[in-house]
Amino acid sequence: MKVPLMMNMEGKAVVIGGGNVGMHKLSQLSKFNIDIILIDKNEIKMDEFPVDEIPVDGMQVPNNINANINTNVSSNTNIKFIRAELKPDNIASIIPEDAALVISALEDRELNALVAEHCNAKGILVNVVDDPELSTVFFTAFSKKGDITVSVTTSGQCPFLARKMREEIDRSMDEWDNWLKVLAPIRCGIDGIENKNRILTDIYENDDIRELVKAGKIEEAKILAKTKVPANMRSEALTSKEDEEV
Repeated sequence: MKVPLMMNMEGKAVVIGGGNVGMHKLSQLSKFNIDIILIDKNEIKMDEFPVDEIPVDGMQVPNNINANINTNVSSNTNIKFIRAELKPDNIASIIPEDAALVISALEDRELNALVAEHCNAKGILVNVVDDPELSTVFFTAFSKKGDITVSVTTSGQCPFLARKMREEIDRSMDEWDNWLKVLAPIRCGIDGIENKNRILTDIYENDDIRELVKAGKIEEAKILAKTKVPANMRSEALTSKEDEEV
């Protein structure tokens, strides 16, 4: 049984394998504020990423590691590269003890299985690409804009459809992000869950506010939205000096 969850990740994410699939996983992870380690035996080109190099087992890491990936890298993402060939006898020494998530994207299925075995023994979440039997976590198709993340899955039945659904969502994300900027401060400024839901519904269904949000006129939408909150329901966070003077 698969359960959709958002993980509060404290440790590092490790991507093993710098091929197309591994780099796609790295691209997905780089949109979030986490520490990432990429491991591959070959030089990886990473133009889009700020990367630190870590020599392992006496191997010299090249000074110029570049990569060609179109992605939106979070400003707080920290990516490190280990140039090393993963082998059965060095898995434990290369995967860091504080890893919270490991993605194994190697072409060697037996080595992928050994990585999964190591992670299971250490209590590390693991995703083995194209092998759900060995994986304890799975990647969904997702769309991200600001603080909004929408995840879509077909439970592995049709990744093509999940991707098409995500593309449809992508086209609406700018407007949803605008709505979040308008509604979030209002929500924080109202006391009581029932009051929050009722007032937020009134704001969301207001035609004038909807037009402002759609046009990207965020500040105007915020001002109009605030007028929909009765003064006696506003918390201190939503009460401005102007309101107090009135």
